[in-house]
Amino acid sequence: MRILIVTVGTRGDLQPLLALALGLQSAGHDVALCTHERYATTIRDAGLGYAFLNNDTLALLLYHPRATGLPHGGCGTTHTALREGNPPLDCPFFGDQPYWARQVQRLGRGLAPIPAAKLNAKRLAAALREMTGSARMQARAAEVGRAIRAENGVAHAVRFLKAMR
Repeated sequence: MRILIVTVGTRGDLQPLLALALGLQSAGHDVALCTHERYATTIRDAGLGYAFLNNDTLALLLYHPRATGLPHGGCGTTHTALREGNPPLDCPFFGDQPYWARQVQRLGRGLAPIPAAKLNAKRLAAALREMTGSARMQARAAEVGRAIRAENGVAHAVRFLKAMR
């Protein structure tokens, strides 16, 4: 499986994910870390793939097609992942994130969210195995992706606002 891990922050934020990435790689997965350029050498020296972190989440998901993400579950990130047909494995920790993560699960487009406080390597590995092994979940995510890409949200919003007159 191809896995892209995205992180921002200091070396202290990177280090646990670097260890996780190495563990996933030793289990046979193709793993890349996406973060600030200042950590590119550290990541490459560890034998992992490196992806430059920019501000375009959509480009990031397209760069790594069919990637299983570990987003926080907010509405924008969830929409972006589903639009591309990728089932997210949400790890919510704040605000609207638990709500949207539960909606993804309820609709069969992803697994039950793993709250950030309960995330560990064993839970993550089990969830990734289940998600990537589920043809039904992959098909449902692809289905909702097609529906979102076919939708014209601006036209719907204009009709809604006109109807409110």
